[in-house]
Amino acid sequence: MSYSVPPNSSEQGLADRVWAFGCRKGVALVLVGALASCGPKERAPTEPGPGPSVSPISRLLPFESHTVLSYRTTNDLGEETLVVMEIERPHPNQGEIWIAGHRQSFSIRQDAVERAEGGFLLREPLEIGRSFQGPFGVVTIDGLGETVNVPAGELRDCLRTVEEGSNPPRTVETTYCAEVGIAKIVISGHGEAELRHVESVLTAYGPRIDLRQAQ
Repeated sequence: MSYSVPPNSSEQGLADRVWAFGCRKGVALVLVGALASCGPKERAPTEPGPGPSVSPISRLLPFESHTVLSYRTTNDLGEETLVVMEIERPHPNQGEIWIAGHRQSFSIRQDAVERAEGGFLLREPLEIGRSFQGPFGVVTIDGLGETVNVPAGELRDCLRTVEEGSNPPRTVETTYCAEVGIAKIVISGHGEAELRHVESVLTAYGPRIDLRQAQ
């Protein structure tokens, strides 16, 4: 699959640029590649769902409706891109992530968060060395109780996973932080990958603001 990056001439153009960037790269961000799928961009309205149960996994991946997270993405070609993720929770057992108008659905349980297409983001037991099947390969928990510094601030009680994928060959390191969600993703490509390094760091997060209501 190959996408070109069009000039950024409007806000919608920026959204399209973000999506094209994610889909065209061999080591595309999990934010845009693993969490989102190259599907229709039509978005149906959703009603706010109830908050998640308080469990170790729901603390690391809150899935609270109308939460927005923004990320600064850089790669080894010197390109920098803004990625904005919006969270919806239409049902207690279902979560959604929207990126550039594209939706990815997840099944949410007390002990796991799984993509609708298959592959777990997180799965208990949350112990160092534990492995499970992820979206693209085997995921291993590599760190617990960590503190990370990103543009959004110093985040504590974080868990780090490492996923080894073979199609395409790449390593994905993802950091989840309590009460926040995904704080950092580092992707390293192998073999003939177009990019060898892509890094995404959280710059801001919080509830979505409706400017129309604020006026």
